[in-house]
Amino acid sequence: MNTPTAAAASGTPVLEARGLTKSFGTARVVDGIHLSLLPGRVHALVGENGAGKSTIIKMLCGVEQPDEGELLLDGEAITLHAPADAASARIATVYQELDVIDELTVAQNVMLGREVRRGPFLDDRASARLAAAALARAGSTVDTQAYPRDLSLAQQQRIVIARCLLAEARVLILDEPTAALGPHEVDDLAVLVRELTASGVSVLFVSHRLEEVMEIADEVTVLRDGRVVSHRPVAETDPARIIQEMTGRELDLTAVRSPAAAAASAERPVVLELRGLPMRESTLDLAVHAGEIVGIAGLAGSGRTRLISHIIGDPWHGGQVIIDGTDVGRLDPARALAAGIAFLPEDRKRDGLVLEQSAPFNVSLSGLIRAGRRWTSRRDDTRRFDDAMQRMSLRGNPRGPVGRLSGGNQQKVLLARLLATDPRVIILDEPTRGVDIGAKKEIWELLEALADSGLAIVMVSSELPEILRLSDRILVVAEGQVTGEFPASTPQHVLLRAALPARERVA
Repeated sequence: MNTPTAAAASGTPVLEARGLTKSFGTARVVDGIHLSLLPGRVHALVGENGAGKSTIIKMLCGVEQPDEGELLLDGEAITLHAPADAASARIATVYQELDVIDELTVAQNVMLGREVRRGPFLDDRASARLAAAALARAGSTVDTQAYPRDLSLAQQQRIVIARCLLAEARVLILDEPTAALGPHEVDDLAVLVRELTASGVSVLFVSHRLEEVMEIADEVTVLRDGRVVSHRPVAETDPARIIQEMTGRELDLTAVRSPAAAAASAERPVVLELRGLPMRESTLDLAVHAGEIVGIAGLAGSGRTRLISHIIGDPWHGGQVIIDGTDVGRLDPARALAAGIAFLPEDRKRDGLVLEQSAPFNVSLSGLIRAGRRWTSRRDDTRRFDDAMQRMSLRGNPRGPVGRLSGGNQQKVLLARLLATDPRVIILDEPTRGVDIGAKKEIWELLEALADSGLAIVMVSSELPEILRLSDRILVVAEGQVTGEFPASTPQHVLLRAALPARERVA
């Protein structure tokens, strides 16, 4: 939690929302919201998926306009017709789905819209110098001539933050900023946020991770069904109370996977076996039993995603992948799917979903590939969707574009697509990234039920509590190498130490 600045103590909001209301068709998604962002303060906005957080963000940055209510900047009414108006008002947003352009360099991404010119020509050297300075302020040492596609999500996030700092933002909106970060990256972000608020920047912190809300924010507004149900200093609340206010019910997120489940799975047949899978300086042998959940932990950029990409042959680097005792040969993603390996990617919007199509269409895709078909019918789509969704509830219109669903519901659609392929092995990269507390618990229970039914599961997560909650055993990856295998009872600090680069580990 931050120490209030003199500006914050004055009580004058930089940006204030009064009675914002927004409907789409007959559905009212935001209903009379009041929100005040003070200089030098971190204001957390929390709620389940579908509570209205994304719509509020869009109204604050000019993407959507409210049907009712008003926005005030420094006490004066302001109308944001477009994102350019928000930029002129020095309101900047770092979205969960990062707006970087893979074909441009880091420097070009940072300087986007603010390029330095010398006469009619771009001055690339001057732009690179300014970009490097902004990146340094954002806590990044990434090469300005690198390309975002070669960087981790944490590194890409710093590019966008640097762009906001270059614009001298007075209000910084962070939309799920820690969703793809490991513990150390979260700590680094917290330090950066404190530095920004110390200089008078107002931060709106939108997050599902309540432990980080309690650590970083000064005050918290809780939404449910488009309305504010509470607003108070974080010192006057706690995660259990916030969860109850968000959901209208109590949720137990502390239960862990039964040790008996781990013991039982160890006695069951091996479903997935890896032999000689290439790592940075060695190879990996791993056997995953029926009914077993193997967690893979590591910091951002550690190589954990690269490890599971090798399993599905994206790209293929050698080694053996054996399913139910059969060597499935050289793999690519389509062959892996045909062999019974289903994969849930980290970035669902970029790598997982066809956002313009419906949920039934998206669910049907993997089944078509596994069956070797190139066409589908609406009736088949609906049947596969209904069968796959029997284990999960979906909020929102499944027949409309899946891109309009909340993050948690999009993730459920992806999981339903995995189940529609009748897999033997499920590989998950950040299975609950950017989903709310209720959806997270539902996904956890689904994964446990799938393991209990005999599936072999390999799961990457940047959230150590999630790793400890679900895993029967845990592999830790650092610098492209597996640094250890641990039982699920291992203390969190031991896993953190194993995840550090070798030069930072303390004996």
